[in-house]
Amino acid sequence: MDGAQLLDTLRATFTRFLVLPDYGAVTLALWIVHSYAYQLGRIVAYLALLSPEKRCGKSTSLSVVAALVHRALPASNVSPAALFRVIERDGPTLLIDETDSFVKDNEELRGILNAGSTRETAFVIRTVGDQHEPKTFNVFGPKLFAGIGKLPGTLADRCIILPMRRKQLGDTVERFRGFDGEELQRKCVRWVKDNEAQLTDADPAMPEALNDRAADLWRPLQAIANVAGGEWPELARRAALELSADAEDDSQTVKLLATCRAYFSQNPVDRVLTKDLLAFLKAQEEEPWNTFNHGDGMNARQLADRLKPY
Repeated sequence: MDGAQLLDTLRATFTRFLVLPDYGAVTLALWIVHSYAYQLGRIVAYLALLSPEKRCGKSTSLSVVAALVHRALPASNVSPAALFRVIERDGPTLLIDETDSFVKDNEELRGILNAGSTRETAFVIRTVGDQHEPKTFNVFGPKLFAGIGKLPGTLADRCIILPMRRKQLGDTVERFRGFDGEELQRKCVRWVKDNEAQLTDADPAMPEALNDRAADLWRPLQAIANVAGGEWPELARRAALELSADAEDDSQTVKLLATCRAYFSQNPVDRVLTKDLLAFLKAQEEEPWNTFNHGDGMNARQLADRLKPY
């Protein structure tokens, strides 16, 4: 099985049906193969297809991915109890649509999703049965998120993010009317099996421009590209730099400080009442602190605790 040829075919499949950002098809092709090989490493790369508005191709992207990925399990809503059970039982690739509508307000669900990206910590403990016996559930596995706006900060930090956009006049793609990806699925299984030794715990060199988290996410994809050969090692490096290099610091505290600064930039004052600052923060709808308190937003004590160190 020729790995470079397999990746070429996967990339061509995505460009056939989808309008994607630069290196988007490259990333999707590598991630498809990664979904078959993730058990061979300690980090699983999450993928996020995010758009600023509706009709940017997310649904079509999910349909194409579902036809190619390992054990696809699409869901537009899922409860925490169902999530950790289905991952433990089936080892699927979760394709979660409408992420913006139900994940950001569900702290338990976010905790499970966050835990599933690293093998050593990919476990949740829940009580089961009439006797409420504690049981450990393994939640390690690949996940793709699709939504409008931004992901919660901790989840976004675990994702390679592909920014989606609407098709423009000069864009030409085929209308997706279903696709039989079974042959490509079999080829992915065969290629991973043939190269299992080279992919197991692979540690390829990564571009210095990536921070530690981004390097961890791209490492299994870069390993796949290196083993496939051809132009793919260089394509993977370029994709990583294009999509993840020099990413803005996503920590909640940094964002909080930046938004406080924005308040004073917009208002000619040298002090502000807590209630007024909280109202300003809450108006920033896509920021992570709006997920606090089950979606009611950050309160005064939480604001004080985060600003106190500064």
